[in-house]
Amino acid sequence: MASKKVNLDTAQTLNITCRRGDSFELTLTLKDDAGASLSMLSNNYNFSMQVREDALQDGASGLVLSTIHGKPLDADVSTKQIERMGTDSSTNGSEAGENLTQDVVTVKIKSNVMREIASGRYVYDLQYTKGPDSDIHKTLLKGSFVVNEDVAHFNLVDDLDPPAPEDGNEPNQNGSVASPAPQRRRRVR
Repeated sequence: MASKKVNLDTAQTLNITCRRGDSFELTLTLKDDAGASLSMLSNNYNFSMQVREDALQDGASGLVLSTIHGKPLDADVSTKQIERMGTDSSTNGSEAGENLTQDVVTVKIKSNVMREIASGRYVYDLQYTKGPDSDIHKTLLKGSFVVNEDVAHFNLVDDLDPPAPEDGNEPNQNGSVASPAPQRRRRVR
């Protein structure tokens, strides 16, 4: 008699590489095994994503990034947060005027949050729960989450108005006083 197997781990591997300090936006179109769109709007899906130093760590240990939904109870309030995770119409962060799409999930992380993540190699997974009272949990994606170091680090200067002309400036050809060029954004290392 031949041996038979069943594999219930249907999570797909998607390795992500991003840059420290850059805005992060990942849009995923979700389909079932037959290629049909998943009807997430009517089935009340909640999505969660965690990025960790190691896959074997649990709770707050090694947690680098997390969505609010799915954040471990023992996680520190300083844990960096994924700004948005879910469908365009989900309560996880919809914005006015967006097109509602039933099979699209968007993950957004602000640049100031990405700036605080040390460059390195991490692991992540993306899961959903279906319905508020359901016990259906499924991991959709898993893989590496690599953060490359950013070379240029800069802060924006708040005051971009040119300084007032000082006494003694010579008038130009049309009789007006030349002023120094406006200040630009400065790179700070």
